[in-house]
Amino acid sequence: MKPHRETPQTSFVRFEVEVTTTGELQLNFGSADGLSFWVDAKPTPLQDSMTISLGKGRHRFTLAIDRKARTTPLRIEVNEAENSKAQFQIVSGK
Repeated sequence: MKPHRETPQTSFVRFEVEVTTTGELQLNFGSADGLSFWVDAKPTPLQDSMTISLGKGRHRFTLAIDRKARTTPLRIEVNEAENSKAQFQIVSGK
């Protein structure tokens, strides 16, 4: 018997944001189908479009993609939420 034979084929995407001013960010995934989501290693309920509050500092977002359940390409938009004072930038360079 092969290990993990019953485990669905899964890909992972990870990215970080540096929040310079505390506030709310708007995340848009288009569709949450086939996705699991963690913010700073904490499982986080996922919706097609959602708002999260983040404090100042670096935050890691991780997505697990169940490749059998997900039929559409992955698309992620991160913006300041409406009327939020949040300021952030995507961390790059790794």
